[in-house]
Amino acid sequence: MSEGTCPAKGGKVDRKMLIRKVREIATFANAFQVILEQNRVPYLAMDSDWLQGLQFYLHGYAYERQGRSPEYSAAAVDAVAQSVKVELKKPDTDFPQRAWDAFLQILRLPPDGKGANPPNNPLFPKKSAGKESVTSLILRAEDYDYNLIKAVLALLKGGIVKPAHTFLCQIRGTGNKISSLFLRDIVSIYNLPVHQDDPLLQPVDIWVRRLTRLLIGLQPDVTKDEEDDYSNDIKIAETLIDLSKAATVSPLSLNQGAWYFGAQIAGTKSNLIRYIEDELSPSNVVGQKVSLLEEEIKALRNLVFEP
Repeated sequence: MSEGTCPAKGGKVDRKMLIRKVREIATFANAFQVILEQNRVPYLAMDSDWLQGLQFYLHGYAYERQGRSPEYSAAAVDAVAQSVKVELKKPDTDFPQRAWDAFLQILRLPPDGKGANPPNNPLFPKKSAGKESVTSLILRAEDYDYNLIKAVLALLKGGIVKPAHTFLCQIRGTGNKISSLFLRDIVSIYNLPVHQDDPLLQPVDIWVRRLTRLLIGLQPDVTKDEEDDYSNDIKIAETLIDLSKAATVSPLSLNQGAWYFGAQIAGTKSNLIRYIEDELSPSNVVGQKVSLLEEEIKALRNLVFEP
């Protein structure tokens, strides 16, 4: 069987095997939920405390761009906390600039922002090309007590995703993928009654794309010259939704599970292919992952430090 193909009969993906694989992948959403809850713990009041709502977004979403510095999100969380005027208990008109200055100072970057990627940095306070900082955006959300989470929840109240997605896309550095990533998790956290078969709730990264393509019998990756109908992220999102319906699983769970399985369990493209071709047992690879974690925990517990 050639690389990147699914077990097939007559050129078509075997339906029973396909449904089994989709359901297996969706179950990994349970493990993903643990990560999501861990990320949420410092911000349990995020839907009532505007600062926590802002920090939750900055911590786990705003800087999820390819090539970004891993230090940005932590620096941004600290920067906004340092920039709040305690006596006001809400953001003021100078808050965006203070937060940006604090961000640069924490990272020891020059005042001109060189090295902080201002055009795509969600804290950069200058508005341009229809984009603005997230700190400026919340200043305009006075009706929602300056709370990003509260604003998004209100926009999702009608069960339609598009208004909330458009709202988030105003933030510098936030495009379709990050908006969809954030909204998928907000819908999951608050168990919102929205239309879960909306492609705007399907963030597509390399793992989701590869798994979806493999599930329908395509090569996991293609070059620019080889692009096909499924090179488009919207098409991948729609296909993932169709697969979830065929397997009677939640499309959000399938998306979360696909990311977790690819990034945290399989870890490589070759392992994804082996899994799809039934050469890699999910129970075996999970067992290996658990064993490694247990060994790591054991080693950490045995560390001895001088008092």
